[in-house]
Amino acid sequence: MITPPLTDEGAVPVGPASMKAHRLRRLVGFTIGLGLFGAAVWVIARGGADFRSALDAARHAPWWLGAAVVVLPLVNWLLVGTSFWVLQNRYGSVGWREMLALIASAWLLNYLPLRPGMFGRLAYHKHVNQIRYADSARVLVYSVSLTGVSIGLLLVIAILVRFGGAWGWVWCVPAPIVMGAAAIALRPHGPLWWRLATSALLKYLDMMVWIWRYAAAFALIGSPLDFQTALFVAAVSQAAFLIPLAGNGLGIREWGVRAASAVQIGLLADVVNRAAEVTVSLPLGLVGTAWAARRMARLRAERGILARPTPEQAASGGPDPESGR
Repeated sequence: MITPPLTDEGAVPVGPASMKAHRLRRLVGFTIGLGLFGAAVWVIARGGADFRSALDAARHAPWWLGAAVVVLPLVNWLLVGTSFWVLQNRYGSVGWREMLALIASAWLLNYLPLRPGMFGRLAYHKHVNQIRYADSARVLVYSVSLTGVSIGLLLVIAILVRFGGAWGWVWCVPAPIVMGAAAIALRPHGPLWWRLATSALLKYLDMMVWIWRYAAAFALIGSPLDFQTALFVAAVSQAAFLIPLAGNGLGIREWGVRAASAVQIGLLADVVNRAAEVTVSLPLGLVGTAWAARRMARLRAERGILARPTPEQAASGGPDPESGR
């Protein structure tokens, strides 16, 4: 997948100086994030008895906890891909499986400096789906905004859970009902609003999956979380994705989870989650990247054949005006 120029019809052109500064910031951010992740691994390795106790707990944990840690990232991928599919189809025709392949590719490639996965996906939409960079950027703004709303909801619910006792989890139920009802009610009133409501619902469900991912990861290493703490940890974890340092919140997320959980073992829990993500994203991302690259190459070849003059055109020195070619 290729990296597009950051300009488009209706968009603000980005000059060479701005592009260079942008790339420098990304590289610095990647370096900082990688350093933070390395520091987290170093702290874990020096954890001594706590680290050995966590490993022993993981060895004796029920099999389904380990399975949940690995399988739940797949659910995140499906929800995030569907959310982008709903929003992106406002501006062009993108298949659902096509979007899942692109999200898988971006998921893996965004671990690299300069977030090539994100920019590569925008380039794909431009050249294959005929969606302007400006419109794809608008979708990104919508998606980030809805993520922010979902994080805010998690924090509000985490506060309300304190007053709900054993039934505190019930506070998670009204939001998806309202969002689903809004998506249905707004369908007749234009293509944008119902898409935003549907995407908001999918983002919220994605956050719920993150709660269970952290609950499973902490339980796996012998430090189970109460529901309120799991909510806070998930909210902080998702906020880390919005910080423009290393791709996929690398480094920032691990230390954010450590702070939100208020235990040192929180570093290990998120490294476990990170390992599960890489285990899932590596094969999915490789397949998605190969599929997208092959489709772009095939489309480029088809367009080259269409642009090539026919023998009759070559003989006459130009297109045939009667045939309209």
